[in-house]
Amino acid sequence: MLEELRVAQYRFVVEAGEQGIELPIFKTAALRGGFGQVFKSLVCTYPSLECKHCSLSETCPYPYVFETRPNQDAEIQQSFDNIPRPYILRASLDRQTRFQPGETFVFDLVLIGQAITYAPYFIYAFDRLLETGIGYGRRPGKLLRVEGIDLDTHLSFCIFDGHTKRLIGKEFVYSGQSIMEKAKKLRPQKVTLYFQTPFRTKWQGRYTDRTDFHIIIRSLLRRLSSIFYFHHQIKLNIDFSHIIRKAEAIQIVSDKTRWMDFSRFSARQDTKMNLGGFVGWATYEGDLEPFVPLLLAGELLHASKQAVFGLGQIRCVWG
Repeated sequence: MLEELRVAQYRFVVEAGEQGIELPIFKTAALRGGFGQVFKSLVCTYPSLECKHCSLSETCPYPYVFETRPNQDAEIQQSFDNIPRPYILRASLDRQTRFQPGETFVFDLVLIGQAITYAPYFIYAFDRLLETGIGYGRRPGKLLRVEGIDLDTHLSFCIFDGHTKRLIGKEFVYSGQSIMEKAKKLRPQKVTLYFQTPFRTKWQGRYTDRTDFHIIIRSLLRRLSSIFYFHHQIKLNIDFSHIIRKAEAIQIVSDKTRWMDFSRFSARQDTKMNLGGFVGWATYEGDLEPFVPLLLAGELLHASKQAVFGLGQIRCVWG
């Protein structure tokens, strides 16, 4: 059911400049701030026009990546904020926030479906953003290199040299077929889900700290079905009611989660965004085989709202 999925992952290696760099605990908030404007400056032909009034909006990368909207004839009409963006920023989970001059740090970029073709725009936009400055005080850094990650072997290869500013290789595109092959080898009766970044999802109309297995699966199904529909032009062929009923039968063995608040300022909305969610881990038991492909996909694509900031990152440990 997930065979048509296409994902590519890149690792950015950054060196702090002469002033050093200071980032918030959730480093992705600093990486996302200002990135959209830089990206737009690279690709926009008519910067004085709003995207909705531009005759090139159907082919321009910017509105597709940052203002993803359904086509007028789309069967699924969702609001702007409910459509997942076709990329994810993923920073290290350590708590280091200050980087001295010459010190390096890394972050990952995951591109989904059609967005993979726009990888060079992402790379050059981050290169320019780092030159302009990020984090507190907008201090500059240098993009040393970008590596393409082979998600089958977990090997990495340099595809962009920050010194020459040249693309020197090609990304590795990971397909859903690999997920399905891996899933066939697993017949688990127990799984521990590690919620590595705030898991933000709604249950009965409100954001919740409940970790019932069916709530996790509902969130994952919403995200995956939208990713396939809007970024692969495929309607995911899953019996949602059936799989949710089966998910309701899965029992929680242990729940060691807690709520963590996270906020950032959105320049587009000119407001502070509260992005809290639960973190920690929970263990589940039952007939988990039907959910293995979904959870494996969730490890790659995250499984909750605001995944573009790195939220909803999960890791599965099978029993």
